[in-house]
Formats: sequence, structure tokens, C-alpha cells
Amino acid sequence: MLKKKLLALGTVTVMMAGMCVPAMAASNDPNMTVINNTPYSSSVEEGGSVTISVAPANSYYMASGFDDADDAANGVNYSFNAGGDLIDSISTSASWDDDLDVWGTALTVTAKDNVSGVASIHITNKNNSSAYIDMTVFVEPETVVSAATNVDVEVVDLRGDDASMYEYGAGLDVEAAVLNAGNPFNGDTASAQKYPTAGDALYSLMDDGTISFVQAGGYVSSITDSTGNTVTEYTTEDWTYYGWNYCVVRDGVRVAEGDIVSASVLPVQNNDDVYWAFGTWADAQDYFSELG
Repeated sequence: MLKKKLLALGTVTVMMAGMCVPAMAASNDPNMTVINNTPYSSSVEEGGSVTISVAPANSYYMASGFDDADDAANGVNYSFNAGGDLIDSISTSASWDDDLDVWGTALTVTAKDNVSGVASIHITNKNNSSAYIDMTVFVEPETVVSAATNVDVEVVDLRGDDASMYEYGAGLDVEAAVLNAGNPFNGDTASAQKYPTAGDALYSLMDDGTISFVQAGGYVSSITDSTGNTVTEYTTEDWTYYGWNYCVVRDGVRVAEGDIVSASVLPVQNNDDVYWAFGTWADAQDYFSELG
């Protein structure tokens, strides 16, 4: 999650720096971005469809678009980082963005019936294979999934030898966000509502009276512990980002999807261990590598 936040910060910076740079169509430009106000994380009901629209982008991550509609309709390849078994089909077509005046590719993603969970779709530009974007689609079930039981949750600050925060909850029940109005993920369009997630596991620790936290768009920005101490994301003068990262360990093995998608869409299961660690992305990865 820290890695994603770093990428987001870098994207905003280069976009601001490039505001005066004209965007011209170039099917083989070096990057990819979203168009038509497509969120990076989209929900879909089981058996339903959702459309995500992407386009080539220049070195400033400004959408430049495909050269024409034909290029747009046939301009991308896709594969799955995770969750391909949840998706029934993906079809592509040309997509025009009236605000940006660019051609992009619309990918209509159809979910299978009787499934729930998260898929990460890796989309590359056929005209430049190094230009890619990873998009998240999470499948919401028709009925709310039962709580995950006996889940352990740890919260730790990795900075320095003496951690400024450590909290732990054992044997917690983790319910879907829709069942708890006080859950910060409740009603968030970037967060799963009908199945329990690693984000909801953090709420279980909050509901236990141990902590509280703030999130936006599925990402946790700050956590306050039982003593009132708050640890909040920040960036140093040398652009080193410190923030909250997470991982899930299942049957002694780290769940790989946790490196790709946000905690607010990653499903948790009975007996999972959910870890939240504050520090740099590298700090968090070193810590998590020892857990599973």
C-alpha cells in the first residue's frame, strides 16, 4: 500500500509539473492512465459488468490517447495479477473522453455468478509493452458474507528501536463493512461492503475499543492507539514517504494479493493474521517478510 501511495504522489507531482505541456495523441507513449473519470478500484456485482477506461499517457502521465478509434479498440493486452477466476469475460472497445479529447480503450469486465473477492488486472499498451497500468475490480456478492472468525490483528510502528505504537487483538470476528455504520470503510465506494476485508479487521480492533483510524478511498492514513497516540502518514524533505502498510498471513504464508490491492478489498478468512505496520515501504516489506 505504501508503494501505491508513493506512485500516486509521484503521479500528482509530474502531472502538476506538466500542466503546460500539450497532450497529443501518441499510441506508443511511455505510460498509461485512466480516462472518463474511471476510478482505480471499481466494484461490480456478481454476474454483473463494469467498464474501466484507460489510455496512453506521456512522460508527465497526462493522457495523450491513441491515434484513432481503431487503435483504441484494439490497443491493449490484459492479464491478471490476481483474481482471474472471479472474472467471466473482458471485452474491449474504443472510448472517447470529451473533456480530454482523447481516444482510449474501454474494458468491460463481467464477473462470474456466485463469487466474491478482488481481481487485479494488468493492462499493457500493444504499441509499447513497457506502458502499463494495474486496475482493481472487486466483486460484491448478492448477500453479505458471514464474518471471518478467530482473526488476529497487530498494529506496530516500525520507526526506531522503541516502537511508539503497538496494539494487538486476538481471536476477533471480522464483519463486512456494510454491517457496521461506525466502520470508516462503510459506504466508501473504493472499499468492499459485503465481504470482510483486511481493512475491516482493523475496524474489529477499533470496535474492541483498542484503536481508531482514518481512511480515504480505501487507504488508511492514520491510526490512534489506546493511549491516544496518533501515527499519521507523512513525507520527508527528501521525498521519503512514511505510511501504513499491511499484510495478511494465512496458514503461515503471506497472501500475495496484499502487495497488489488495498486492504479495503482484500478478503480475510477464518484464522487469518492481519498485520499493520508504519514506516517506509522498504521497512514494511522487511518486517512482513519475517512473518510468512
